[in-house]
Amino acid sequence: MSEVVASHDGRFNVVTWNMLVDKTRQRKGLILPQHVRLAGHIATLQAFEGSLDVVGVQEAIRDEGIHCGRALAKALGFTDSHFYKHNKPPLFAPKKGRRGRKNEYIGVFGEQVHDATPIYIGDRRVAVKTMIGSTAIVSFHLRQGRENRSVRIEQADEILNAVADYDQVVLLGDTNENWSSPARQAMYDEGFESAFMLKHGELPVTYPTPEYHEVMYTDQSGNQKPPVSIDDIAVRGLTVVNCGILDQASLELTEQDDSSPVPRTPSDHYALWATLEPFAA
Repeated sequence: MSEVVASHDGRFNVVTWNMLVDKTRQRKGLILPQHVRLAGHIATLQAFEGSLDVVGVQEAIRDEGIHCGRALAKALGFTDSHFYKHNKPPLFAPKKGRRGRKNEYIGVFGEQVHDATPIYIGDRRVAVKTMIGSTAIVSFHLRQGRENRSVRIEQADEILNAVADYDQVVLLGDTNENWSSPARQAMYDEGFESAFMLKHGELPVTYPTPEYHEVMYTDQSGNQKPPVSIDDIAVRGLTVVNCGILDQASLELTEQDDSSPVPRTPSDHYALWATLEPFAA
């Protein structure tokens, strides 16, 4: 993990993390329920050395009566969190072909999160916008699947339209696309740049994390596909002081939970962080 620069004099920290929802693999015993993995999410963010000014969360779920997103925020000391139902299937999709998972949420919380607004981005999904002063920060999760490339372009356009009037913007989340894809290029064409490209000259490899590779990312023959960079923190009108990947905490499981060789880290995605500040006058 890169050295964190403490936030002060207009500096602030942002974090983005896809928490992993996959009910099919959970039912098969290949991954643990999110409410069990939540302890690892908490420990990972507790170890962050800077202030958690804005944390964007994707794929939080209400699981066994626990809203994991709100529980994560509360465990970190934030009583005010803003979550919205996220992954609804298309309204008129046939039952057999429906995409989406019930009780899945996207949201934000943090020391400088006092309010948030949902942004409808199409295909029955929302992004979430919050503000730090005159800086707009949007947590998003574009629709997955090779067949949904045109949907992702439309969703990216909706996000860009929602922040068109702001000079200082942070877009953080899961693009479900590689660097050269049309949806991501649409963001770059509007003046956004990856914090990681600006600071380190390369994109972070974010999916899948090593423990989840065999479980989550193999081809039809069972071969592991190369890990990819699909999560990002993209900025416009801001200086990137530093950025990095959070090391995931390993879970301490009970004897009952520990009965199968499931991954012991909390997510198949790495969490990303960045310390940002407005351009010098």
